[in-house]
Amino acid sequence: MIELTRVRAYDSVADSGFIYSSWARSFRAASTMRAVPQVLYNKGQTERVDRILKNPDTKIFVLCHKDTPEMIFGFIVVEGEDILHYLFIKPNYRRMGLANFLLKCFDSSKPIIHTHKPSDFEMERYLKTPPGAKFIYNPFILDRSTH
Repeated sequence: MIELTRVRAYDSVADSGFIYSSWARSFRAASTMRAVPQVLYNKGQTERVDRILKNPDTKIFVLCHKDTPEMIFGFIVVEGEDILHYLFIKPNYRRMGLANFLLKCFDSSKPIIHTHKPSDFEMERYLKTPPGAKFIYNPFILDRSTH
């Protein structure tokens, strides 16, 4: 599957709807989010994603079909060299190595700090990180005044 893909830059006009809706729907399944009323969740999550995406240090990479860039398989949202805000792969394309492919943007010698934990997903268990790579869950980065 990886040979049919390529990573392209985020297009705020063409991709924003997909990024926002995928992020909101998949993160809604997190056990910590289930108790939040839908109206509050929608408003809060949209504001959070807005802050992250508008941060000048944020980079968004879209994984798409190599010949059809509008055919999106997933995306990754990173900040700097060590912060993973979100990684999403469409359900039909999971377990094909695509998430691991996107994680190659990180230096495996440093811990990867992730700010969102969708569902009860255990990153270390399902992702084949390079030897020595480590995930650290830190949602408090989102509270920094720079966001």
